[in-house]
Amino acid sequence: GPEWLWPLGYYFIAKKNVLFMILKDKQKVKNEMMNLINEKLIPHYNHLMNSNWRSLPELTNEKGTECYSSCPSQA
Repeated sequence: GPEWLWPLGYYFIAKKNVLFMILKDKQKVKNEMMNLINEKLIPHYNHLMNSNWRSLPELTNEKGTECYSSCPSQA
């Protein structure tokens, strides 16, 4: 099915909590989270900068490809 963008923040929070339980080192967790956030958010930033709508789509298909039945702009 389509991928939803809005739960990404909750994913980051859960990932941080799990990493902290595993690594138990705030600096390592911070570094890992910064890498993950950059990896996941840079494509969205690039989309925002190149979109005629200056918005993120409601839904995407696998790996962020365009979902033609989705709204190109979040309300």
